Amino acid sequence: MHVTVAGCEFEIAHGPVPSGLAGTTARGVLWQAAPGELWIEVPDVARYLVSRGTTVAIDAVTDDPAEIDRFLRLTPLAALFHQRGILAFHAAAAADERGAVLLAGSSGAGKSTLLMALLQRGWTALADELAVVRFDAQGNPWVWPMSAEVTLWAEAAERLGVEAAGSNGCRGGAKRIEAINLAVYQTHIADALRDPVTHFANAARLAAAVPIQRLSRPRGQWSVDVLAELLAGGRR
Repeated sequence: MHVTVAGCEFEIAHGPVPSGLAGTTARGVLWQAAPGELWIEVPDVARYLVSRGTTVAIDAVTDDPAEIDRFLRLTPLAALFHQRGILAFHAAAAADERGAVLLAGSSGAGKSTLLMALLQRGWTALADELAVVRFDAQGNPWVWPMSAEVTLWAEAAERLGVEAAGSNGCRGGAKRIEAINLAVYQTHIADALRDPVTHFANAARLAAAVPIQRLSRPRGQWSVDVLAELLAGGRR
């Protein structure tokens, strides 16, 4: 089956996936990388083999297609973009009439909660967990729509009234590229898959084209509304 995501066409093949890779160059918990390939296992869900940015083989364990697809759209899909030299970020993304923003941060930092707060202010969701940036023919960066589904912790959902399912700039070229690198989806896997020259060139283009800000939220208090207003107001 051929599918297209973020402008990239690739094939999904269902069938046996080996229990590991030969000739591995890097490995971690439940993943292995070899030239042109990434193998990843999601216990009780499936094994995924991503090959040369063109094919994802899936060896399913569960019979729940929604669960298989949900995990496909995380690390395996990010790996496919890394193999193609496309910037893939661990970030939420939202847009209004002025353009798009990426909300990057570590797991549990509040990306999805801030995204939902922006949606309540009239913004449009582009991505929650995996955000992809590509450049058009004129060199302008574009954030591609990935998924409108937003996953929230129960407490955050309650405070925002929805169903559950501080700022300082990053200045200087090196600091801006460092911030971009820190936001890359699964950096340890990305390092094993991507071409460093291509990645640095894309990161430098993005750093030169867009503003980068760091938001800090105080511990122990609800600050999402303040951050959302700060973010929206900073773009006027």
